[in-house]
Amino acid sequence: MDNNKLLDHILRFDKKFAIFIKSLCILLLSAIVVIISISIFTRFIMFTPLNFSDSLATYLLVWLSFLGMGLAFREGEHISVDMFVNKLKGKGKKTVLIVSDVLISVFLIVIICNGVIFAMNGSESYDHIVFGMSMTIPYLSVAIGSLYALIQLNLITLVKVLEVD
Repeated sequence: MDNNKLLDHILRFDKKFAIFIKSLCILLLSAIVVIISISIFTRFIMFTPLNFSDSLATYLLVWLSFLGMGLAFREGEHISVDMFVNKLKGKGKKTVLIVSDVLISVFLIVIICNGVIFAMNGSESYDHIVFGMSMTIPYLSVAIGSLYALIQLNLITLVKVLEVD
């Protein structure tokens, strides 16, 4: 019974955190639209282009993509071939779900580790076009987005495995 209570608390927290991530993604997308719209206006109407707009929009899009990856895992929106998994029952289905989760988790852990290394190396470089911003900020999107995807993947797999029982 305690496991069900713990899982309920985790799922409630996950739901609230997903709302936060969705709101952040909406904010990022809105910022991209505003930045590009202003860039188009200044470039073609005012004839004084903004130098930073393309780079900033690109960095925001990278953050949006990696955060969206975790949301896609949460909603089950990533492409998958589950025809054979759905035909399985009981322990066979549970085994396939766990093996699949482990393989994808290993891949995400490799991405997280390399993303952290990449971000740490980026602390020495700056994008002078975007207000001298440290490249650690856009590079961290890889590690943070992959970590969120890893958490979502394992949470969804946990729920699926418990449903099989």
